[in-house]
Amino acid sequence: MGWGDWALIALLVFLTAVAIYDVLQTKKAVLRNFPVIGHLRYLFEAVGPELRQYIVTGNDEERPFSRDQRRWVYASAKKENNYFGFGTDTNLESASNHLIIKHATFPVPDPLTVDPLHFVPCAKVWGEAGGRTKAFRPDSVISISAMSYGSLSANAIEALNRGAKLSNTLHNTGEGGISPFHAHGGDLIYQLGTGYFGARTHEGRFDMAMLLDKVARFNVRAVEIKLSQGAKPGRGGVSPGAKVNELIATIRGVPVGRDVISPAHHTAFSDADSLLDSVEGIAQATGLPVGIKSAVGELGFWQDLARLMDSSGRGVDFIQIDGGEGGTGAAPLVLAIGCIQAQQCHTDMCPTGVATHNRWLMRGLDPTDKSARLANFIVTLRKELMWLVHATGHHHPYELTLEDFEVLKTGFATAEPRQLFGYRPEWRMPRPERSAALRKLMRS
Repeated sequence: MGWGDWALIALLVFLTAVAIYDVLQTKKAVLRNFPVIGHLRYLFEAVGPELRQYIVTGNDEERPFSRDQRRWVYASAKKENNYFGFGTDTNLESASNHLIIKHATFPVPDPLTVDPLHFVPCAKVWGEAGGRTKAFRPDSVISISAMSYGSLSANAIEALNRGAKLSNTLHNTGEGGISPFHAHGGDLIYQLGTGYFGARTHEGRFDMAMLLDKVARFNVRAVEIKLSQGAKPGRGGVSPGAKVNELIATIRGVPVGRDVISPAHHTAFSDADSLLDSVEGIAQATGLPVGIKSAVGELGFWQDLARLMDSSGRGVDFIQIDGGEGGTGAAPLVLAIGCIQAQQCHTDMCPTGVATHNRWLMRGLDPTDKSARLANFIVTLRKELMWLVHATGHHHPYELTLEDFEVLKTGFATAEPRQLFGYRPEWRMPRPERSAALRKLMRS
């Protein structure tokens, strides 16, 4: 054989060795699912800044999350260098609606003793005002947003729940109900959407007995009623039939292999008054704090809700506002467990195993490794959040007010957020007595 033949044999042996290594390693889902050719993705990522500088897009142009945002998440999750080079590539001179945070002349010094998990407890004791028997203060102001099993793979949900336990944060189930993969030690917020999955009758109506069964069997700390969300306008949620296997159908109480489309409206209530009746009914039956999640834009609902809470003694225990950036796995924390923003969530062919039930693709996501990465990300996020809070002269995020921010307009003009958003002076927060209690809590 000539030297060319030997070179070809050597190349084949090398590629075979690389393929075996890629399939057996657990750190990178893309290489595990696509051995050898998956390395091209990392090559392009490495030379991406140079290519984009002359050919393609900037670091802050991609959506729903920019390349800079994703790079910070990846590096934080891996405990790598997550700093950026000197200077900004944002054109501040012509920026419109660019939010800036004001640095205090005399910031708060960082504590001498550093907590390795950087716990930042919530200012509010969930359920305390409503007298819930299982009221509690969440240990983390950062939690895992609502992403359902069914939209995400079993391995992804397991990684999220394990990561929630490691970082002592709350894991929102999403509207798809509670699965066996949520039972890895992480505390849960059980989300009830318009489909009431996991707590519904055959006709699709809310079933209190099924909810009580789930609360008794899983680590449910709170219940969240989802009114609407920005990612799926006109629908409560959509799960393609290709993803609805037998297990998902059993968990949700729906037919196998058929599209699961949640209605845009609830059947358990129809206005703010009946919503509060439902909230109080669930809270009394379970003892848990009950809140709502909404992306509703109409002001009338919120005015009615505030008026009824003030006059009737009924009330929600917390409110989550949906920003509308995500949907079916496209959320910042899933970037932390391997999402590369391929936007294949709806096809059941997610290349990283995050949003698929394809067995080969799903095996690429190792829950043990990715749960550690998620915990790293949450801890880093809490740490750097407190850096900013201290820089503004405060001790806890609760103490931040609109006066700590400014909006940069075009032509070097600025605007005060309180004026932009119509906040009245009498709405000023925080309450001094709560700030004092929080400072004491943070010192302890």
